[in-house]
Amino acid sequence: MIKNDIINDKNKLWIRIILITISILMILSILPEIILTLFTYPLPGDDYGNALFSRQVWEETHQLSEVFKAAVIRTVNLYKTWQGSISGVFLMALNPVIFSIGFYRAIMLLINLIFIFAASFFSHTFFYKGLNIKRYITLFIASLILFVTYHLMPHPFESFYWFVGASFYFMTFAFLLIFFSLLSILNNNLESRAKTGFVMAGLALLALFFGLNNLPNAVMLFCALILMCFYSIYKKDKISKYLIIITVLFLVGLLINVAAPGNIRRGGVQGTNSTSFLGAILHSFLSGWKFLIKSTRMSPILGALMILTGVVYKSIKSEKIEFINPIIFGVVTFLIYISQFAPVLYAVGRMPMGRVDNIRFITAQFFVLINYLNLLGFIKHKDWKLMDSRILKAVLISLGSLLITLCVMTYIKYPSNIQKIFNEYQSGKINTFILEQDERIDILEDCSIKEVVFEPLTYPVIISGNEKVSEDVNSGSNISLAEFYNKTSIYVEKN
Repeated sequence: MIKNDIINDKNKLWIRIILITISILMILSILPEIILTLFTYPLPGDDYGNALFSRQVWEETHQLSEVFKAAVIRTVNLYKTWQGSISGVFLMALNPVIFSIGFYRAIMLLINLIFIFAASFFSHTFFYKGLNIKRYITLFIASLILFVTYHLMPHPFESFYWFVGASFYFMTFAFLLIFFSLLSILNNNLESRAKTGFVMAGLALLALFFGLNNLPNAVMLFCALILMCFYSIYKKDKISKYLIIITVLFLVGLLINVAAPGNIRRGGVQGTNSTSFLGAILHSFLSGWKFLIKSTRMSPILGALMILTGVVYKSIKSEKIEFINPIIFGVVTFLIYISQFAPVLYAVGRMPMGRVDNIRFITAQFFVLINYLNLLGFIKHKDWKLMDSRILKAVLISLGSLLITLCVMTYIKYPSNIQKIFNEYQSGKINTFILEQDERIDILEDCSIKEVVFEPLTYPVIISGNEKVSEDVNSGSNISLAEFYNKTSIYVEKN
């Protein structure tokens, strides 16, 4: 008996060492993508166009208060003429390029650090504190989320290296992870008035922010909050009154958002590929299911969870936690997941939008993660003896290994984002792009040059940048860039 205990302790030690080592390696592997944020360039068009009015005010006054006023004025104008996402549009109007390229890069780095913190905070709150999963397993899960996000997110430029896309979708999703983490903390500290008041203040601000932000995220949160409210009321939980307050604040923001006169005009301009309201809802089921399967297949998260089932299962403390029937939980979370598809399908149909696909992809990873952990917790809470079967453990390890093998084979054929960065760095593409873009910035910042003619970039598209300035002097991107830097005209020389 003592000998078996010693063997088990040694096995646990080796598992701990292996998981911690893999976690560290996964974190280190995303550093190239994080570092590359410090070599980004604003995107002509959305970045410069949204910041133009604020930039002009900054140049005239050099007062932050006046810049904030300018951002408010632009937000109100866009509310009337283009869209109701007030909190998102306000941030776009405060694009850091207003002040300098260096500040733009610092903010892009900050947005990525916010996501890293949010994923870690979510894992710590729900897996370590909530499920009592051991620290090293929680570290592995958090590292795996970051690994999948940075290596495999399908359109990295639109989330990591472009302020408008990053602030409107990627950062908002990070705030959503923080929001749910705070809800969990609130639920666990209802007896403490000081903590409850502080956490509620943060939740209230975030609820308004989400209601006034992008609609895919807002609709998904709407479904989650409504279901949580009904469930907490049904269970007579103490948190129900707090959830109702938070939901009401969120709905106030959402109603202001959808009531914007600009939404009608925007729909008329972009709605040529859209579908009917009912059609968008129905099509969300098919599109959402296909995208969920694709996102799961392209990621190692499910395979890793299967291999680690025995370790995670033993780690979960199920005595004081109420797990939900996996079928019911799966259906509910699937409906919440696919709800984000409807607003896009209704507004623009199947028009490709990389930043939207990115959020769908990372949301799918959390869908798989929380459903699998709920399944294990439910089985353990019911005291079923399924996990005592060596055959089942062998099957899960084999299936998990197969899924990871298929994933690795896929990314041998289709390189991951970090592989692309490494290849582009080795070939000189990234260095060339940075040198040529720096030359362009020098020209733009030279007040003596009014008519700008750029030489074509050697590599118009790399993983962290896209060429948007064209040969057409009258293109929107060219005009916004020229106005931002007070130039008469800007265009690219023909080859």
